[in-house]
Amino acid sequence: MAKHPIKITLRPYRGRKETLRQKWLQKLELAHVVEAHINDTVRNSPNQTIVLNYATIAADLGQSTETIRDLLFDIDGGYNGITIEKE
Repeated sequence: MAKHPIKITLRPYRGRKETLRQKWLQKLELAHVVEAHINDTVRNSPNQTIVLNYATIAADLGQSTETIRDLLFDIDGGYNGITIEKE
């Protein structure tokens, strides 16, 4: 179970290809947007434990479910969503 506030970390891109660097920067920007969205949702919820589905987050942000899953799976996310506990 992830703890609030969440922080999405990405491995840095160290290559020389500019197109791959741009893709990494776009993914990093999306990670910040997802972070802010989830942290705001959890902060505004009256519950101590919150379960969020990847599909709901994706629909809210206009992204694909797979993209959201890729970003959140490493921070204690499951296959369909993530459970976050307020501290």
